[in-house]
Amino acid sequence: MSAAAKILIGLDLDGTVIYDDESADADLSAALKRLDAAPHVEVVLATGRAIDAGVRVAEKLQMTPDWLVTCNGAVTMRRDPHTAKLQPYRVHTFNATEMLENVRQQLPGAAIAVEGADGNFYYTAEMPGKTLPDNRFEVSFEELLRVEATRVVATSPAHSVAEFFERMELLGYTHTAYVVGDTAWLDAAPNGINKASALAPIAAELGVPGEHVFVAGDGMNDLQMLSWAKERGGMAVAMGQAYSEVRDTASFVTGTIDEGGLLTALRHFKPVQDLLP
Repeated sequence: MSAAAKILIGLDLDGTVIYDDESADADLSAALKRLDAAPHVEVVLATGRAIDAGVRVAEKLQMTPDWLVTCNGAVTMRRDPHTAKLQPYRVHTFNATEMLENVRQQLPGAAIAVEGADGNFYYTAEMPGKTLPDNRFEVSFEELLRVEATRVVATSPAHSVAEFFERMELLGYTHTAYVVGDTAWLDAAPNGINKASALAPIAAELGVPGEHVFVAGDGMNDLQMLSWAKERGGMAVAMGQAYSEVRDTASFVTGTIDEGGLLTALRHFKPVQDLLP
């Protein structure tokens, strides 16, 4: 009997798999563990979270994925078969000096940070948020310029959300701008680096047919991932609460996270229907 064709399931975390408190629906958790245990299925969590925050969520979900995409695609982790631990496999860095200086000019007084290739988070002023790495170090702006960056993060409660977005558009970098509470955030990666650019080589390495690709997300940082899966003939799922642009990009719009949207979508994905109750 020939081996079953490989299946890739790429999942955003926040708002797709987990709630704000990092918990997940019990039925969804059971389904993901079942899929994760199937030898021909690769469940890849693809998140904008930092390395250690992404690993922490995978452990909370009691999953042992072989792959984990963090920092919006800048860092891909792979499980080491000898240590059984996730280790950096592909890390994309860039010289962030120009970007940092421009962000400071556009957002005077903003808290600015760089996540380094070492997984540490270096910041000029304290930032809220449980998705940030545990290993955080406050540094001067001059010290920040010397960090080998995987991404740049900035937030400025002093600026309105509309003003923040307007100023970020002026920068012209590959970035995601989003709102947490009443505060806008910037998350900028090297040009061309996103969740799709991280998932594509994983799919290629595993030999996953296009129609066996499933991805799901709810944020603007999921757009490229959804487009990539859709173009390959896979299933590109937008959560029901996603921005309209995200829903328009998807091939399938499911319910919200509170409605169990991800599990509903997975049950519509033919390659895994025999694995799910």
